[in-house]
Amino acid sequence: MELEELIKIITGEVIKKIKDDTTKDTRKKVLILEPSNSDDFSKTVENFNEELYEFFSLDLCDKNIEGYDFVLVPKLDNRELVNISLGVPCGVKEKVIIDSILKGEKVYILEEGIEYRKYNKTSNKVFFNMYEDYENKLVSFGLSIVNSFNSIFQNEYENIEEKNQEINREKEEIVECNKSCTVEVDKKLLTERDIDKLYKSGIKEIIIKSKTVLTPLAKDYIRIKNIVIK
Repeated sequence: MELEELIKIITGEVIKKIKDDTTKDTRKKVLILEPSNSDDFSKTVENFNEELYEFFSLDLCDKNIEGYDFVLVPKLDNRELVNISLGVPCGVKEKVIIDSILKGEKVYILEEGIEYRKYNKTSNKVFFNMYEDYENKLVSFGLSIVNSFNSIFQNEYENIEEKNQEINREKEEIVECNKSCTVEVDKKLLTERDIDKLYKSGIKEIIIKSKTVLTPLAKDYIRIKNIVIK
């Protein structure tokens, strides 16, 4: 395969990728492990841009956890905390979180929603530390305990911006490439040799005068190599 043909194939694939990225739904898919009619679900959703994120609730979620970009857990009661740390799913929420751990998906748990933490001042310390150990297990499994979901969305927003900037850079590079692949020729006669030199230097489009004459061999070369004449 010639270098020019390889460049043409690569350029075509890049253009195709850019078109796909700009036409498909690029919103992040976020699973919130609360019912759609709950206050926790509403509070999480209402502060964020629906043009960037698509939210799914616990009662309407897809069983395929890999279809989501990350999972948010606004509340985690003591039973759920213990069951998840032991790898024993006894409910839908527990099963989703365990599946996420097994498949390496991102899970964020809201700190203030962890039930046992509310009893820090009243609970027996040894008993409280037992639950704390269960929480530490979740962290060791790769789950993240956060004091606010805002920072997560901010980081995701910055990632989206970086991706958009990368796409724009690719577009600019293609435009520059197209510009550099075009040349204007003032010669009155263009031969096959002239066209061959231009083509091998990376030229794919040639602008000529209306009275410029192309030799028959030059026309054949242009047709074979798919060179654009304007």
